[in-house]
Amino acid sequence: MSNIAINAMERTEKKKKFKEAGFIPAVMYGADLETTMIKVEEKSLRKVISEHGSHARIDIRYNNKKRSGFIKDIQTLPIKNAIVHVDFQMVSDTQELKMQVPIIFKGADNLKRNQLIFQTGKHEIEVSGIMSAIPEDVSIDVS
Repeated sequence: MSNIAINAMERTEKKKKFKEAGFIPAVMYGADLETTMIKVEEKSLRKVISEHGSHARIDIRYNNKKRSGFIKDIQTLPIKNAIVHVDFQMVSDTQELKMQVPIIFKGADNLKRNQLIFQTGKHEIEVSGIMSAIPEDVSIDVS
């Protein structure tokens, strides 16, 4: 399972106040968990997304408990590059699920040296299985 972890706190104040303090509203649901309104640090979330993608597996620490899951959805304002809201789906180790996994194309530099063009139609692929069996990414050697 993933060792990517992020801290979450309960949302108690108004959205404008915690957004000014550097937090993003989020919701956590699934895996025998009542839907929970939380907030996460924007800086930590952006780091996870930039390093592991928008559907990254993640552990969320909330109320002294750690729950495993993945980023299900990210709502953004593209013009401002602002994250508005995030949905985290928590899953158990034996739960069957479908999720998007990034495709990593390796060897594209070799094609360029030979004056070949490589075009991609998809950057993610949907896979299904139990969380522990789903890979972080799918690598394809195109050289």
